[in-house]
Amino acid sequence: MNVIFFTQSNSLDIFYEVQKRIEKMTSMGKVGYYVANQTHYESFIKNNPDFEKKNSVLKEWEIYREARKHEPSLERINKYQSELGEIDLWTPYVTDRRLSFGKRYAFKQSYKPYFSYEHYLSIMDISLGRIDDLFKSIQPDLICTIYTATFGDCLGHQFAKAKGIRALDLRLSRLKNYVMFVDGVNEPPKHIKKLFFDNEKQLDNKLIIKAKDYINKVKSENALYDGALRASSKKHQFKINAGSFNILALAKKIVKLFLSLINRSDYKNDPQVHNPVIAAFYNLIYKKINNMRNSLALSNKYVSEEYINNNKYIFYPLHVEPELVLAQFARPYLNQIEVIRNIRYSTPLTKTILVKDHPLMFGKRPLSYYKKILSIPNVKLVNPVIPSEKILKNCELLVIIRGAMGLEAVIKGIPVVCLGKTMFELLPKSMYRFCSSLYDLKSEISDLLRNYEFDEKALIKYLISVMDGSCPVNLVTDLLGKKGRYKEGSDTYKFEEHPHLDILSDYLLKRINEA
Repeated sequence: MNVIFFTQSNSLDIFYEVQKRIEKMTSMGKVGYYVANQTHYESFIKNNPDFEKKNSVLKEWEIYREARKHEPSLERINKYQSELGEIDLWTPYVTDRRLSFGKRYAFKQSYKPYFSYEHYLSIMDISLGRIDDLFKSIQPDLICTIYTATFGDCLGHQFAKAKGIRALDLRLSRLKNYVMFVDGVNEPPKHIKKLFFDNEKQLDNKLIIKAKDYINKVKSENALYDGALRASSKKHQFKINAGSFNILALAKKIVKLFLSLINRSDYKNDPQVHNPVIAAFYNLIYKKINNMRNSLALSNKYVSEEYINNNKYIFYPLHVEPELVLAQFARPYLNQIEVIRNIRYSTPLTKTILVKDHPLMFGKRPLSYYKKILSIPNVKLVNPVIPSEKILKNCELLVIIRGAMGLEAVIKGIPVVCLGKTMFELLPKSMYRFCSSLYDLKSEISDLLRNYEFDEKALIKYLISVMDGSCPVNLVTDLLGKKGRYKEGSDTYKFEEHPHLDILSDYLLKRINEA
């Protein structure tokens, strides 16, 4: 079995550990890697000096570097598009935030593209050739990605599809810490769909008990999953007091900053690597000041908790921008202000719409963004520090683009209309409605509200299908190392010895054999 792993930062460590484990269980032939983030790769190579001797490696930053002085061949690009079945070369652009969003995308909301159109053509021209060479060299039977987040991931999937090669994408189920390898990048995953309609699978009493326990937990609390950010996370709040400017903490950050500058190589060709001075400015100064400005300006605009507790309303939670799920599964809805406007004009005149921002966007959006939302008739803002479960208590209808809140609302008996593709659409239309076009939004909302019916049996069936088709792994917190997120369990392990790597490897092999 020949495999190409498409990786970014810490996902390289995960897939390499998975590779080593699978090699002990079955025969593996040629292995190739697409790697993104130069700084992480250099650290990885120090710990794994034989990596390039065993595997073929394509480095994303070398593509960026070459593209700076490259004259793109439109004829060659068109030839690839024709030979690969009219592949969509806008998908890599929209999906990879380093290409389509501003240079400071990680620190503030910015829509000015990082690269010019001509520069993007150069990147695609080189990428198509390099990835094609990697496929010819490895002759893969399988490619694997995590989230499909980089332009390389997207091209990998498109090459695989055109050549009839299986492609598995590792993604979150948004259910506790269950993760799954899904075929391609479509929703709903076909193996989950198959399990959902397989009646025999619903007879597993252990899974039924797990599903019912989960439903009861969500009804009494919330649907936090591994890697989710709590709304009350202190890391993402701004408090107007002296404690916000802890001198000792600031001094430590300054020392760390200068050390990173001393040890920093030239990474100007890699958009994945941020200038530490710029990063420090935005994290330590810009976001705090912007958050304080927004908080002061909007303090008398937010609805009170008393209002939330004593009124009925429609709820729309804002997504992070840029966000992968918007780019991949909801491209028509990248402009969320216009999404809110369309929801407003598709719902009853007398109903209030509450909008709550995502905690990760604290200090990133300009004040003008919120003012545009408030200019829409009878649309009100909720203070982002208020947990969403409080808002759901009196919610009459939840409208989302995507996200785990949709499942939480379904469990709590709230009608849900979703604009983006998700696997939740396996649920009955009587409680969860996928609206594929804004032209149909008004009629879909009206029909759902008139004919809403909670179907616990179907809900249990869905939860069982997801649990049965995935595996319990703390992907975000333990394996990818994201801090300050909700985590299932409290055990800690040395990375290479983490038992979840064994679980993930066994599960991948199982999914491979299911083909």
